[in-house]
Amino acid sequence: MNIRTFLLQAFALAIAVLVLASCSNTTTKKQYKTQGNSTSTIEKKKWNILFVSIDDLNTWTGHLDTHPNAVTPNIDRLAKRGVSFRHAYSPAPHCKPARAAIMTGMRPWETGVYHGKQDWFSGVKQYESIPQFFARHGYHIMGTGKLFHNGDDGHTTPGYWHEYGDFGYKKVKSIREDRFNETLTWGPSVEQDEEFPDYKRVSWAIERLQQKHDKPFFLGVGIYKPHLAWHVPQKYFDLHPIENIVVPKTIPNDLDDVPAQGKKWAENIEDVFFNDHKKIVAAGKWKQGVQGYLATSSFADALFGRLLEALDNSPYKDNTIIILWGDHGWHLGEKNHWRKHALWEESTNTSFLIHVPGLENQNRIDDTPIDLMTIYPTLAELTGLPEPKHSGKSMVPLLENPDAPWDTPAIMTYMKGNHAVRFGPYRYIFYADGGEELYDHRSDPYEWINLAENKKYADVKARLKAFLPTKQADAITDYHYDIKGK
Repeated sequence: MNIRTFLLQAFALAIAVLVLASCSNTTTKKQYKTQGNSTSTIEKKKWNILFVSIDDLNTWTGHLDTHPNAVTPNIDRLAKRGVSFRHAYSPAPHCKPARAAIMTGMRPWETGVYHGKQDWFSGVKQYESIPQFFARHGYHIMGTGKLFHNGDDGHTTPGYWHEYGDFGYKKVKSIREDRFNETLTWGPSVEQDEEFPDYKRVSWAIERLQQKHDKPFFLGVGIYKPHLAWHVPQKYFDLHPIENIVVPKTIPNDLDDVPAQGKKWAENIEDVFFNDHKKIVAAGKWKQGVQGYLATSSFADALFGRLLEALDNSPYKDNTIIILWGDHGWHLGEKNHWRKHALWEESTNTSFLIHVPGLENQNRIDDTPIDLMTIYPTLAELTGLPEPKHSGKSMVPLLENPDAPWDTPAIMTYMKGNHAVRFGPYRYIFYADGGEELYDHRSDPYEWINLAENKKYADVKARLKAFLPTKQADAITDYHYDIKGK
């Protein structure tokens, strides 16, 4: 053990005893930005809902101050009028299982939807989804873009949407690019904003906000970027000059104490993409990759800004809940890894913000670890509707009272039998083959020191392991798309 590892472990152990109770019934929360600390009661009624998903959006936003080069003024504008959750986690670090879980309220181990090659619909069709729930309760349901997986890929099933804006996908051309495989590529696009399907989707949604609605509405808008490929107009790259780009902090031996399955996921993405980080670093393109992600995130932010401005100029400004979420996080070199497809902090931590009309305790960042399974029950409670069948917990108490206790961990799943628990200051990872990781974010925010084998943390590990599911559905073996029943 080198001196750095020894000192970090000694410090972590010295303070672990002081907060072990945080893994029993409540978490310790620190409000980083708060406008008022009093309790606020939310009026529960049929608010309109603007439901925005931004694909592959991690936490690199301006208001969270998680990356010095982040330029997201419109998401930050929402943060000033709402609550942003610093430690919000996806139920799965992959688009398809994450969205299947979020949109139905049922976790991967309940549906059998664990990865991207499965037909998600065959695993969730027996459950009432968020749009179906609100349609049954009298809402007019409109949607466009990637909300369920593959957004425009036919998800106009009767009962899901009353109106759906289908704009397909467009493979853009780049002025110049760095390419490392079929999908991991970046560079300025030939096309301008208006030519992107995402722009057209937002325009379609803006038209709906300009219309008169006699019923409360649910308007879902799925923005595909910053999903790969990172090709957007030059002006978004110009927001992030390459000479100013800061790459994530890493250490050379980061994977030395990681179990075999974690090492495999760091270097091998579903037996398709191999050693992304090694190739990018060897080519001297790490800064360019980070720039590409930041530029594409700024593009997505600009689209959201158009949507937010349209709402503010509409009759619905003061009676609409705004909820914005990413479906999971994204690695850009942390743990020697790129993309998602892992159970560490960067692949699971995502942006999550909500604005509720009349809520006093807004313009704040809440530090409570939660997962996005909170979305479905929270929206139901805020709109005064009966509690749906779901596996999450409403976060209304956290919205109404910044100091409310929260005894529910954030749980993440990737492939059958592999789970992570984020509770209090800890992240615990359990792999199907028995491998384990344990990190204390107070002393180790980058998850460099795996404490799982340290016997002094046995009680902490046992408490976190007790949150894991005892029953897990078999993985769905149906791999075709046929959600229209043909």
